[in-house]
Amino acid sequence: VLTETRYKSSYEPFGDGVIANLRLYSFYQDEDSSSAQDLADAFEKIRKEHKVEGVILDLRQNSGGLLTQAVLVTGLFITKGIVVSIKDESG
Repeated sequence: VLTETRYKSSYEPFGDGVIANLRLYSFYQDEDSSSAQDLADAFEKIRKEHKVEGVILDLRQNSGGLLTQAVLVTGLFITKGIVVSIKDESG
C-alpha cells in the first residue's frame, strides 16, 4: 500500500490566514487508515497552525473507491441533507 499516493495536503496564504488544499486520490479504508480520517487529521493539523479562511477539496484525480468513505468524507464538509441515494433494479 503506497500511503503517500492516497492524499496530499497543503495551504496557500490568503488574507490574514490560509486556504487549505486537500487533494484526495481515492476513497479508501484499511486497518490502519481511512480517507475520511486522514483528511480530518490533515485539516486539523493545518487548522492548529494557521487561521483557515477556506478549504479546497480537490477530487479531480480521484479514482473512486468505497462508497462508505465517500459519504464520510462528504460528512466532513456537509452536516445535513442527503449525500447519496442508492436504487437497485427492483426499485
